[in-house]
Amino acid sequence: FFNGVAMRLGKPESPILFDAARLNGNFSGSKLAGSFTGAKATIGTVPLLITDASGKWRYRGSTLSVDGGLMLSDRDSDPRFYPLRSTDVHMTIGGDDVRATGSLHQPDTGALITNVDIEHKLSTDTGHALLHVPGITFGPNLQPEQLSRFTEGVVALVKGTVSGEGRINWSSDGEVMSTGDFSTAGMDLAAPFGPVTGLSTTMHFTN
Repeated sequence: FFNGVAMRLGKPESPILFDAARLNGNFSGSKLAGSFTGAKATIGTVPLLITDASGKWRYRGSTLSVDGGLMLSDRDSDPRFYPLRSTDVHMTIGGDDVRATGSLHQPDTGALITNVDIEHKLSTDTGHALLHVPGITFGPNLQPEQLSRFTEGVVALVKGTVSGEGRINWSSDGEVMSTGDFSTAGMDLAAPFGPVTGLSTTMHFTN
C-alpha cells in the first residue's frame, strides 16, 4: 500500500488530478486492482470538486474503473449548489473519455436529489453532465435553501415535489452553461409577495 498518493493524467494545462491519503493494489492475472481512501480529485475544467472519496479501483485493458462513494461540490468560488453525497459512483477513464454515473443525496437528510451521468473528453477538455431529478420532496425535513444559495430569501416553507431534467455543459475556457425543464404539482410556499398554494407549473431555464 501507499500513503499520500498523487496522480496526474491528461493534458498538462488541464489534467485529471487525483490525491489519495491511502491506496493499495495487487495483481490478479492481467488485472491490477485495489482500494483507496481519503481521496480528492478534479477533472480538467469540469466545474466539480470530488472530496472524501473512497472505494475500489481496477485497471484492465488500458481502462481505469473506480467504484465508491464521495462528496461532490461546486468548484466555483461562489458555489451554485451545496455539497452532495454519493455512495454509488461508477467512473471509467479510458482513451480520450472520462465517464461517471451515480446518485447524489443531500448529506444531512439522505434525500435523493438527482441521478447524474457525466461525460468528458480529455483531448478537448469539454463535456457535459445530464441530471435526472425523479422527485425532490420538500417539507419539514428538507428545504430549497439546503441545496442552493439562490433560493435564500426567495422562497420558504416549501411543501411539494419538484421533478425534471437538466444539462450542464462546460468548455475548455471554463465557460459553463446550464439548461433544464422542471415541473411542480400542488406545491405550497411562502414568497416575498405572499403565500402561494397549490402551485402546478412547468419551468424551462437556460443559464
